[in-house]
Amino acid sequence: MFGLLGRPTRGELDARRAQRVTRVLELVERFVYDLGLLIAGDPVDLDGYVEATSARRLGDAVRPALVGGAPTRPDFGEYAQVRIEGDLLDQSAPVRTVVEFDDRSRLVGETGSTPVHARRRVRLHLLLDPGISRVLDHRIERAA
Repeated sequence: MFGLLGRPTRGELDARRAQRVTRVLELVERFVYDLGLLIAGDPVDLDGYVEATSARRLGDAVRPALVGGAPTRPDFGEYAQVRIEGDLLDQSAPVRTVVEFDDRSRLVGETGSTPVHARRRVRLHLLLDPGISRVLDHRIERAA
């Protein structure tokens, strides 16, 4: 239902925002999950939802660790903090997100033992397309 002058009502805007937040969270979760698979050395098909240049950069960043022969057991914790920046209702602009989580991933040695590492706080910046169906770009950094 539209209000006066054909503008969406507050309820409609809230519903649209909630829909878009859900889509952002689903896409972020998929990317983080696939990142874990990738560092574990498992095959991942990023082509369906990650822009080709960004997917290639991610693969290039992980490849040296995989070639080194020590597999990683990913552990990103159970919770992440997700922040959506900008006007989520602007369907013509890309959506920027910042995801922070604790990385407790461990290298698995030849004996199968997993050395204990201090947890690291990771900050993941994602740029999503306006339709919230593709990751256009990413940046991963250690949070202070």
